[in-house]
Amino acid sequence: MRILLAIPSPNERQEARRALSFGGFEDILETASSADTIQILEQPQGGAGADAVVLDMAQPDADGIETCATIRLQPRHRDTPIVVLAAPGDVQTLSQSFVAGASDYLFKPFHDIELVARMRSIARHKLQSDRRRGFERELQRFRRPGTIWRSHEGPIVDADTGLLGRQTLTETLMWHGQQEDNVRIAVLVAQVDALTSYRHLYGADSAAAMLRRVAQALAGEPARLDDRLVAFDTGSFALVTHASDEMFPRAERLRRRIADLRIPHFETALRDFLSVSIGVSVGRRAGRDKVSQLLPDAIRAAEQAAAEGGNRIVSVDES
Repeated sequence: MRILLAIPSPNERQEARRALSFGGFEDILETASSADTIQILEQPQGGAGADAVVLDMAQPDADGIETCATIRLQPRHRDTPIVVLAAPGDVQTLSQSFVAGASDYLFKPFHDIELVARMRSIARHKLQSDRRRGFERELQRFRRPGTIWRSHEGPIVDADTGLLGRQTLTETLMWHGQQEDNVRIAVLVAQVDALTSYRHLYGADSAAAMLRRVAQALAGEPARLDDRLVAFDTGSFALVTHASDEMFPRAERLRRRIADLRIPHFETALRDFLSVSIGVSVGRRAGRDKVSQLLPDAIRAAEQAAAEGGNRIVSVDES
């Protein structure tokens, strides 16, 4: 991931580069003025560019807010994360920067660990987005009239969570069903416990925001490049992956990720916080019928986990 440090102060710029290099980021560009920043970011596709920008609001040749807005108006950088650096307690500038398109902020003097944490979070989201776009391109290549890849089940990406949607789940399972290598695969289904009561207690808007947080937490779990994490129903998420002996520990990590969000909800197994029930189904790619059964088996396992009190895992292994 390429990071642009748009920081006028040589000392602060050097400190940021040192921290990021220590954190594993080596592809770093530097600018000391707004003009240089815009010049680099305006280069055609394939030029220098940047995947993320750390922008000091105190630019020597232009207003930092204006610089932020100029970056955001470029079509190529419409979604590029911009982390602004603001003076301590300068809430007004911070507020204006978010209106101009900032994604996140740090107060100066920033701590190295905070800067690295912001960039690692951005890198995780970039990886997930790149996977999603790559898979969309892959699906489009195979989607021809008269083939099983042609589907009318809805959008490839779920609008509510930003994850791949039900259509992708169907086509992923279809693809696995076409393979004849007898490889073990697994489907994990995570269902939010007591979702209906959450809506009643907190309202539809809060429920939608909660589901986005759950989706982001699930997407943050380290994954194989060919894994598919999808939102296939409201409050239900599925992960299709190659099976291993680590399936139960992996499901446990996902369960704990949601519990660790500590989203208030008083009608779950955790009593005070939101939880999920997870079903795991493992089988072999030995024909379309066997693969197509994995999802219903995982759903039934998740429902069994919920019926037993929630916040737990039930697994089924047919391999």
